[in-house]
Amino acid sequence: MPSGRDGIESHLSEVFGTPVRVTLRVRPARRANRKPILEARAADGPIAFVKIGDTDLTRELVAHEARTLGLLAGVAAEDRRPARRAATTGPGAACPCWR
Repeated sequence: MPSGRDGIESHLSEVFGTPVRVTLRVRPARRANRKPILEARAADGPIAFVKIGDTDLTRELVAHEARTLGLLAGVAAEDRRPARRAATTGPGAACPCWR
């Protein structure tokens, strides 16, 4: 990760108003929807997770998740319900890339 005045840590420190350190986690590409994740940490623990779309598919998945989180931000916590788990393989698969 670049550091210094123009690095991501400086930028996130300004955004969050506290010193931030980052780590980047990249898991093996066992699944098509694998995304690198940047973890932003303050002195007392994690304050943000940044998913990085590094392929066309993962960019669309990250954009969809951001839109969904934006919609959920306007819903009261007591009105949120977990979605029924979608099939990830077989004829009812939610995403054909997971077959």
